[in-house]
Parts: sequence; C-alpha cells; structure tokens
Amino acid sequence: ADARRVASVLTRLGGVAPDRVTVLVDRTPAEVLEALRRASEAAARFSAEDVVLFFYFSGHGDADDLHMAGERLPLATLARTLDAVPAGVRLEILDACRSRPRAKGLHRVEPFALSVDDLGTRPRARIRVQASSDGEDAQESDALGGGVFTHYLVSGLRGAADRDGDGQITFDEAYSWAFARTLRHSASGAGGLQHAEREVELSGAGTLVLTRPRTSDAALVLPADHDVQYLVYQLPGGAVFAEAWASAERRLTLALPAGRFLVQRRGTARYGAAEVAIPWGGRAELDADDFEAIPLARLVARGGRVLADRHELGVGYAALGNPERAVGHRLQLRYGYRFDDLAVTIGLGAGLEPWDTGANEVLSRWVGGDARVEGRLLLEPLELRLAGGVGWRWLHERLTRKDADRYAAAGLATESSSAAIGLGPAAAVELRVPLAGAWWLVAGVEGTFLLFDEAGDPRLRWDAGASLAGQVTF
Repeated sequence: ADARRVASVLTRLGGVAPDRVTVLVDRTPAEVLEALRRASEAAARFSAEDVVLFFYFSGHGDADDLHMAGERLPLATLARTLDAVPAGVRLEILDACRSRPRAKGLHRVEPFALSVDDLGTRPRARIRVQASSDGEDAQESDALGGGVFTHYLVSGLRGAADRDGDGQITFDEAYSWAFARTLRHSASGAGGLQHAEREVELSGAGTLVLTRPRTSDAALVLPADHDVQYLVYQLPGGAVFAEAWASAERRLTLALPAGRFLVQRRGTARYGAAEVAIPWGGRAELDADDFEAIPLARLVARGGRVLADRHELGVGYAALGNPERAVGHRLQLRYGYRFDDLAVTIGLGAGLEPWDTGANEVLSRWVGGDARVEGRLLLEPLELRLAGGVGWRWLHERLTRKDADRYAAAGLATESSSAAIGLGPAAAVELRVPLAGAWWLVAGVEGTFLLFDEAGDPRLRWDAGASLAGQVTF
C-alpha cells in the first residue's frame, strides 16, 4: 500500500508518466534487480543529466539486507545496482527497520536546505534516505494505514510541505516535513523515537522538485491559522489520507483525488470537523466557520477508522414486478445507522400494482417495510452495498370481472377483495454515488420473497426490480 501511494502521488503530481513507473509487490530480490536493469537500459537512451531515478522500498530490513518474499537483498548489492543506472539524479528512500548502518555522510541531524551557488549547470545528486536511524524501528500505524514516515512523506508531497507557498514541493521541503512529523509522532507514542537520516552528494545548481500540487485538477484548500493540525480522512471510513499544519501567512492547498472527505481540526482552542465533497476537476475551500465541534468519540472509531455521520435518511422510488404480473410502483422512506463497514437500516413504504389474470383486472395496494443489515465496501469515490434482511407487507387486492355486465345480469358479484399479511426474506445490491454536500444518489436492484396466508391458503409471492433514491447523511 505504501509503494502504491508513493507511485500514485508521483504520477498525479510529479509529472511522471505511468509507463515510467514500476511497482513491485512481494517480489524476489532477483525480480527487483531485473527491474532496475531494465530501468538502466531505458535511461541509457537519454543524456544522464536528463534522467532522474527514484527508488522506494517499504518493508522489513536489518542492518545489512532488505527482506523480500522470504529472501534477502544485500544493501551493498542494491547500492551497486542503483549506482550503475546512468542518471544525473538518484534518489533512494527506504522505509524499513534499521535499514542501513550509519555510514559516512549519513547523519541524524535536523534538516537543512540543499543549495549551491553555481548557476551555470544542472543539479546532479545522489541522495539516500532511510526512515529510521541505526537501532530504531521504522514504525507503522493502523490509523495511518502504513509506514509513519511514508505517510508524512506523501502528505508533504501533496502540498503539506509547501512552506514557501510556491505550489511545488522540493526534496528539501518534503524531507524536512517528513523528518519533523515522524519524530513528533514517535515521541507521542510508546514505540521509541524515530529519526530519519539522509546522505547527500550534490553538485550543480537549482533545486530538486518532486511534485507540483498546484497542477492538480482536484484540491482541498485549508484556512490560514496558528498552531492548528488538520487530519484528512476519506469517507465513509478509512485511514488518515493526508495530514497538514496550517500556515498563519496563507491558505494551504492539498492535492487530493475527487471524493468525500472529513477534515478534522486540532488546535489548542479551536477543535472540530467538517465534511467536504471534492468534485472531479474541482476544488473545495474550507473556512474556519465551516468546522463543527464534534466529540472525538464520534470521529474516531475502532482501528483508527473515521465516521462522522452515522445517520442516513433517504426517499426513493422502485419499479417492481415478476413475469406473471405487470410492473408495480413503490415509494419508500429509509433510515439507517452505520457501524463502520456495517449498517442497520429500516424501510417503510407503500406500493401500487395493477395486473391482469385474463378473467379479472387486479389492483394490489400494500404498505410494508423491511429491516436489513448492510455491508459497505468503499470503491472511492463510490460505495457498494450488499444488504439482506426480513421484509413484510399488508396487502389488499381488489378483483374486478372483465365481463362484469354479464355477471351483474345474473345477480353475481362483479368485484371481490381480500387482505393478507406476508413475511419473508429481502435482499438488495446498491451503489451510492456522492452528490453535493451531504447528499448522495443510491441506485440498486432488490428482491423480496413473501409468504402470505390468504384465508388459510398459504401463497408465496416474489418480486424484483430496480430502485433509485436520494439520501442525506447527518
């Protein structure tokens, strides 16, 4: 997951073409070295000063090796392979425990600016970064959904590290942000301190720009403020997607994908949360007044997952029927309460169904409802719902003879009616699509199988169809 996050931010914000990115998951050392050999062949087609090689690893390691698929890749072998790639800039980031013993040039120090004075040449650099110092653990977090250092690195590349407000993130800015936030995070826990380290060989002029958040077609703009931390969660639930600290001088822009997010604000006197929908190709701006005071217990659920709005209320229409009867119509009101990836919902509705038996015209009217348990699967920015439960109906049917005149002339009844109550299983599959604010569009297919007792005669009736509803969360 960490590797995919880094690859995603480089392709979306770093100007890296997708065909220039290779993501290897649970591969052997031989496969990793082969991928680097292919990268070296591709780089050889260009001038070395025009090539940037970015190597990232997240996983287990020790002082001498990286652990991959039950095997070990010696760090010395990796270093020789990376050095063989003809690239003007080589950047290596290892988020692994004790990934490299401290060597000459690799220092545990506060970040400092990388700069040179010779303005006549392009920058050439060889940079190695490890997420933890010798003897330290590279910490992971369930709440953050991966490595702590990688979380802050990616947040920085999305715009949180843009300390000068120019809309682009340099290596210096990204490393400084990740170093400070990782150390702060580790100091607040029980896992021991974690200090990132780097080794830098730099010549030439200019800065190494990694991403340009200002080019993103979807973004979240946060208000300027003092000593305020923002945590950004994907809704309806998930790990922390990004993290930032407000700037007192200007509004901060984070490049995010389209979708719905909850933004939590943490400050000494100003605490709260706000929900925001970021449209495809658009921006969403938050002001200080948009944040509502919400208890922490409502914001943080089991495992670090977040769910601010647990209540759902929707109104919908469904077209239902079966091969023996014409299509009927139903209006329904549905309320739901959510428990992270599960929800319990109750629906109340009324329906009308005209149909023809050949001899009679039948008009069925009913009121009823159901109680369902729903599993929720986030397919960002959509949500898939799988529901099952029990439904019931009070059914009233009126039968009218088609040859009513002949029956009336014979003194026979031309109409009859009956009522019955049915009970049985109900199921549905739905897809929820975000609209504006707290509003959603829910489309799905559903079916019910009900057993009726009609004057002592049990009858099984079923119907299925398509539904469409508008829903608000609160």
